[in-house]
Amino acid sequence: MVEVYDVHYELPRIQIIGGVTAQWVFNLYTPAGELFDAYNCIADCSIVPFHDKTGPSIASFACSIVQGPTQVYSAILVQLAVQDTVHLHGKYVYQITIRMPIGPAGPVDSAYGKIDIPLHGILYIGKNIKPEFIGG
Repeated sequence: MVEVYDVHYELPRIQIIGGVTAQWVFNLYTPAGELFDAYNCIADCSIVPFHDKTGPSIASFACSIVQGPTQVYSAILVQLAVQDTVHLHGKYVYQITIRMPIGPAGPVDSAYGKIDIPLHGILYIGKNIKPEFIGG
Protein backbone atom coordinates (compact mmCIF):
# COMPACT_ATOMS: atom_id res chain seq x y z
CA MET A 1 0.00 0.00 0.00
CA VAL A 2 1.43 3.38 -1.01
CA GLU A 3 0.33 6.41 0.98
CA VAL A 4 0.93 9.85 -0.56
CA TYR A 5 1.53 12.95 1.57
CA ASP A 6 2.00 16.57 0.52
CA VAL A 7 4.78 18.20 2.53
CA HIS A 8 4.23 21.89 3.13
CA TYR A 9 6.64 21.81 6.06
CA GLU A 10 4.29 19.75 8.17
CA LEU A 11 4.82 16.02 8.35
CA PRO A 12 1.77 13.81 9.01
CA ARG A 13 1.17 11.41 11.87
CA ILE A 14 1.55 7.85 10.60
CA GLN A 15 0.38 4.60 12.22
CA ILE A 16 1.67 1.15 11.29
CA ILE A 17 2.13 -2.28 12.87
CA GLY A 18 5.70 -3.47 13.38
CA GLY A 19 6.87 -5.59 10.47
CA VAL A 20 4.57 -4.09 7.86
CA THR A 21 5.88 -3.49 4.35
CA ALA A 22 4.99 0.10 3.51
CA GLN A 23 5.73 2.88 1.06
CA TRP A 24 5.12 6.56 1.69
CA VAL A 25 5.42 9.29 -0.93
CA PHE A 26 6.04 12.83 0.26
CA ASN A 27 5.47 15.53 -2.39
CA LEU A 28 7.88 18.41 -1.84
CA TYR A 29 6.98 22.09 -2.10
CA THR A 30 8.86 25.35 -1.67
CA PRO A 31 7.66 27.79 1.00
CA ALA A 32 5.90 29.64 -1.86
CA GLY A 33 3.80 26.54 -2.59
CA GLU A 34 5.55 25.53 -5.83
CA LEU A 35 6.83 22.01 -6.46
CA PHE A 36 10.42 21.67 -5.26
CA ASP A 37 12.77 20.21 -7.90
CA ALA A 38 14.79 17.63 -5.97
CA TYR A 39 16.58 16.17 -9.00
CA ASN A 40 19.99 14.80 -7.89
CA CYS A 41 19.18 15.39 -4.22
CA ILE A 42 19.73 12.71 -1.58
CA ALA A 43 17.13 11.94 1.08
CA ASP A 44 17.08 10.12 4.42
CA CYS A 45 14.26 9.18 6.80
CA SER A 46 15.27 8.35 10.37
CA ILE A 47 13.45 7.83 13.67
CA VAL A 48 14.15 8.40 17.37
CA PRO A 49 12.04 7.33 20.35
CA PHE A 50 9.53 10.01 21.32
CA HIS A 51 10.74 9.95 24.93
CA ASP A 52 14.39 10.57 23.89
CA LYS A 53 14.26 13.07 21.02
CA THR A 54 17.85 14.18 21.64
CA GLY A 55 19.33 10.69 21.36
CA PRO A 56 20.76 9.05 18.24
CA SER A 57 18.47 7.70 15.54
CA ILE A 58 17.54 4.07 16.06
CA ALA A 59 16.52 3.28 12.48
CA SER A 60 16.74 4.71 8.97
CA PHE A 61 14.54 3.77 6.07
CA ALA A 62 15.36 3.55 2.36
CA CYS A 63 14.56 6.76 0.46
CA SER A 64 14.52 7.65 -3.22
CA ILE A 65 13.83 10.88 -5.07
CA VAL A 66 11.04 10.13 -7.56
CA GLN A 67 8.87 11.96 -10.06
CA GLY A 68 5.99 13.80 -8.48
CA PRO A 69 2.59 14.72 -9.90
CA THR A 70 4.03 16.73 -12.84
CA GLN A 71 6.89 14.40 -13.84
CA VAL A 72 9.37 16.66 -12.01
CA TYR A 73 11.58 14.89 -9.44
CA SER A 74 9.68 16.50 -6.59
CA ALA A 75 8.80 13.62 -4.29
CA ILE A 76 10.50 11.36 -1.77
CA LEU A 77 9.61 7.67 -1.68
CA VAL A 78 10.23 6.13 1.75
CA GLN A 79 10.18 2.33 1.78
CA LEU A 80 9.92 0.11 4.85
CA ALA A 81 10.89 -3.52 4.69
CA VAL A 82 9.64 -6.12 7.17
CA GLN A 83 12.87 -6.13 9.19
CA ASP A 84 12.91 -2.32 9.54
CA THR A 85 10.16 -2.27 12.17
CA VAL A 86 9.28 -5.85 13.15
CA HIS A 87 10.77 -5.49 16.65
CA LEU A 88 9.76 -1.86 17.22
CA HIS A 89 6.67 -0.61 19.00
CA GLY A 90 5.72 2.67 20.57
CA LYS A 91 5.74 6.35 19.67
CA TYR A 92 8.58 7.76 17.56
CA VAL A 93 9.60 11.01 15.94
CA TYR A 94 10.58 10.75 12.28
CA GLN A 95 12.63 13.19 10.27
CA ILE A 96 13.18 13.49 6.54
CA THR A 97 16.44 15.13 5.55
CA ILE A 98 17.13 16.36 2.02
CA ARG A 99 20.66 17.16 0.87
CA MET A 100 21.04 19.17 -2.31
CA PRO A 101 23.91 18.27 -4.65
CA ILE A 102 27.12 20.28 -4.97
CA GLY A 103 26.69 22.68 -7.88
CA PRO A 104 28.88 23.32 -10.91
CA ALA A 105 30.72 26.13 -9.10
CA GLY A 106 31.22 24.01 -5.99
CA PRO A 107 30.13 25.02 -2.51
CA VAL A 108 29.95 28.72 -3.43
CA ASP A 109 26.63 28.09 -5.22
CA SER A 110 24.13 29.32 -2.65
CA ALA A 111 21.52 26.57 -3.06
CA TYR A 112 23.87 23.66 -3.59
CA GLY A 113 25.01 21.36 -0.83
CA LYS A 114 22.45 22.75 1.60
CA ILE A 115 20.47 20.58 3.96
CA ASP A 116 16.71 20.94 4.27
CA ILE A 117 14.74 19.37 7.10
CA PRO A 118 10.97 19.83 7.06
CA LEU A 119 9.37 19.68 10.49
CA HIS A 120 9.28 16.38 12.35
CA GLY A 121 6.38 13.94 12.22
CA ILE A 122 5.02 11.37 14.66
CA LEU A 123 5.18 7.65 13.85
CA TYR A 124 3.15 5.21 15.94
CA ILE A 125 4.26 1.60 15.63
CA GLY A 126 1.90 -0.99 17.10
CA LYS A 127 3.48 -4.11 18.55
CA ASN A 128 3.45 -7.07 16.21
CA ILE A 129 1.91 -9.87 18.27
CA LYS A 130 3.51 -12.65 16.22
CA PRO A 131 6.81 -11.44 14.71
CA GLU A 132 8.10 -14.98 14.22
CA PHE A 133 5.38 -15.52 11.58
CA ILE A 134 7.02 -12.94 9.32
CA GLY A 135 10.58 -13.97 10.11
CA GLY A 136 11.21 -11.58 13.00
